[in-house]
Amino acid sequence: MTRSLITSLSILLLLACNNSSSDQEKGNVSNIPKTKSDSLYQDVMKGHERGMGRFGELHRYEALLSQMVDSLARVNGKSPESKAFRWQMDSALTHLKNAENAMNQWMEEFDPNKEGKTENEKIDFYSAEKNKVIRVEELINNSLDQAKKLTNK
Repeated sequence: MTRSLITSLSILLLLACNNSSSDQEKGNVSNIPKTKSDSLYQDVMKGHERGMGRFGELHRYEALLSQMVDSLARVNGKSPESKAFRWQMDSALTHLKNAENAMNQWMEEFDPNKEGKTENEKIDFYSAEKNKVIRVEELINNSLDQAKKLTNK
């Protein structure tokens, strides 16, 4: 009796594990877009995640460029080449900060709660937000490219 109970429980446990893994392989059903607005919302979130994923890099280059500006100021670089390079570093630093501010502002203003809105209203809203987050991503990418060129990294 005890042996059959243990065997039955073991089989149930194995079946339960197999069912949960097949659910994981299929993906979370709630992540599958059901409407065009759901799909657009996911696109917006993916853009946000890509942009935020580069924030660490953005902060590293802000710090590096700030150090370079300080170092140049300490050696009192007054030659035209030094002044031009200083201007380029200041410009790149400004672009990095503007990209960071753009993402922060977008996040503050973004309100995904569209309960009670029609599908067309949601589509219009998420389409506009997708365009905004794409522009923010471009600001981040372009500012990082500029910083990398100046720092040779």
